[in-house]
Amino acid sequence: MNNKHQIPNLDLLDQIQKVDAPPFLLTRIQQKIDNKYLNKLSPRMALGLSVSFILIIVLNIAVVVNYNKNSIKESNLAQSMNLMPDNYLYR
Repeated sequence: MNNKHQIPNLDLLDQIQKVDAPPFLLTRIQQKIDNKYLNKLSPRMALGLSVSFILIIVLNIAVVVNYNKNSIKESNLAQSMNLMPDNYLYR
């Protein structure tokens, strides 16, 4: 077997030295993980978001209902004047 096709020398792995981690590194990592679960919404913020969400839903429903009433009135007005209530020219 040729020397060109041999596996590189693995003796270099024996020269690797162990590295010491800074003190308290593990406890700092664990504290950051614990703090991640503590960052929750306050009750006041949750209440404010809930009220805002409900207000947006009520406003959307009011707009949709009002839009339907207006479109029915416009349709009746257009029919009474013999106008086309829609934009479809060809059927």
